[in-house]
Amino acid sequence: MAGMRTTPSSAQTKRRRAGLMLRALRERRLRESISRKARGASERDNGGSLGTGPLGVLKQAGMYALNMPWRLRSAPGAWLFEAAPKGSKAAVVLAHWAAHGPAHFPLQQFDRTGALRGLYRVLAYPEAYVTRLALGRRHLPPDDLAFLTACLVAERRFQRAPQAIPVIISDISLRRMVVAVGAALSGNRVLWWQIDYHMTTVMRLGFTDAVAMNGRGASAARDAACAVWALPAPTLTSITPVARIGTLGHAYNAIVKTDPVALAEQLRTASAADRILIRLHPRVSKPHPTTLPEGIEIRPREEALKDFCAIADVVVCGNSAVQLKIAVIGTPVIHMGEMDVGGTDTYGFVASEAILGSPFGKLPSIGDINRFYAQPAVQARISSLISYGGEAYEPLNFFGTQRAQGLAKSLADPAQEGGA
Repeated sequence: MAGMRTTPSSAQTKRRRAGLMLRALRERRLRESISRKARGASERDNGGSLGTGPLGVLKQAGMYALNMPWRLRSAPGAWLFEAAPKGSKAAVVLAHWAAHGPAHFPLQQFDRTGALRGLYRVLAYPEAYVTRLALGRRHLPPDDLAFLTACLVAERRFQRAPQAIPVIISDISLRRMVVAVGAALSGNRVLWWQIDYHMTTVMRLGFTDAVAMNGRGASAARDAACAVWALPAPTLTSITPVARIGTLGHAYNAIVKTDPVALAEQLRTASAADRILIRLHPRVSKPHPTTLPEGIEIRPREEALKDFCAIADVVVCGNSAVQLKIAVIGTPVIHMGEMDVGGTDTYGFVASEAILGSPFGKLPSIGDINRFYAQPAVQARISSLISYGGEAYEPLNFFGTQRAQGLAKSLADPAQEGGA
């Protein structure tokens, strides 16, 4: 069946397992280094861990293990080990699967919340302890040991459910890496899900399948020897010309430097807009003032992006992937540099002349906005970022079918395709 392991666990060589673990450790260290630089911490600062002793190792491994249920169902199915609040990446995955996925092959969600969180913590610690003992003496930093321990805990759980396929969102965190590596070590299939147009790096962590949303993502997944399943490309709407900026939208990123209300005040001064509408990032959970300055409004979290764009004349963004989605909807969008810790144009949309950019605290004139987005070349660049470039890929609703099984087999055995 489609959910069966790609190869029996007993047939995996020590070299393959060691290679997978080494690649995972390199990725973990790289992500930690990037995170420390963003925090302004030194390479020797261990502030991101839960301690350097054995207890700290077990606590970290136990926390990673909270991402998975104690026992997975043995029936074939895909799993999303994520909370899915409205507007989150996990909620987007669930919505796409419901709309475009195979009806006969369910996507099941596991969310470690409420009283279950305490229970899974209790269950995870002994399992992490036994797994850590099995690792023996390893001359590795505590964070590496915790990570490897958690990967092996995940492997044990997937071994009890060989037909379970984890769905790993491409914005890969350490917890998602643990799930992916654990499943790959067990021999289960692992599905990489491209969640934004710019996310086109498929880590070599044992992925066997990929859901792509544009040509660059699909090409990267195919290069990583994944069976590719395509989401339908969106319909590109022409950018609406601006007559007046009466309502300015601000798609607030999770990593901005300034409080959203203070930033809105600066934007109102720069634009002379009557209203500033703030769309909070799903990860921004801290409380916000109930009393806001006149003309500044925080929009409801459940509001769809399309509805938000419908009431904004122009939307301002920092380094957020939502800027391209806003342009696709047809609303003029401005990338404002230095609005968040990412600096200016991290994703290269401004450099590729698909999105109009401006310095922090300044907005282009209405004439400049209209002239930029009226160019046919700009629409063509936006289209190239969201399309498959004429390439044909299997749609997601074929996932889990006999046709999908044949594609996965041909990728696992390149000799059948006449190549090595």
